[in-house]
Amino acid sequence: MAKLHEVHQSRQRIHVMEKMNGCAIYGADLHLPHMLYAKGVVTGCPYGEIRAIHTEEALNIPGVRGVYHSRQHKQVIDLA
Repeated sequence: MAKLHEVHQSRQRIHVMEKMNGCAIYGADLHLPHMLYAKGVVTGCPYGEIRAIHTEEALNIPGVRGVYHSRQHKQVIDLA
């Protein structure tokens, strides 16, 4: 059995001062040219049946590049 070297050992924390004084850069702080954003939407009824997905109205909103849903994929992953 391999020895665990990290358990019950003190670790030096990195970037502590940057985090404390507010200078740290996080992933949400990055803004790159032509960056796209995504928003997940779920049904309001946990055990409801989705009978139709109408994406035409969302695609007509200025700035929307695409609408993606599970029916576009051959394999649906069950997260339950």
